[in-house]
Amino acid sequence: MSDPEPSFFVRMAKAFVEEPLLWPVLAVIVLVGANFFAALLVLSIQDGSLLAAAGLLGVGALAFEALRAARSHGRLRVVASLLLAVALAGGLAAAAYLRLAA
Repeated sequence: MSDPEPSFFVRMAKAFVEEPLLWPVLAVIVLVGANFFAALLVLSIQDGSLLAAAGLLGVGALAFEALRAARSHGRLRVVASLLLAVALAGGLAAAAYLRLAA
């Protein structure tokens, strides 16, 4: 039995990864997503809402674990890797900002 047709999102993500001319666009997409995640994290911490920061980190940790597990599946490997890159870059950016702001 053959695998079902991958979704539109999976096909587009694979196209970005497999075509070297689209790598700069992919880098911008990852960095914009990371910037958004970092901004949410920094704002929740700077507002003094430790509950919001803990919730955001908890959701991030659950998403990280789900994406790490999804990397073992062939169809989701590319999408999961891209989302993991966004989450890791965002966490690093937030940590760097908070370190510099202190």
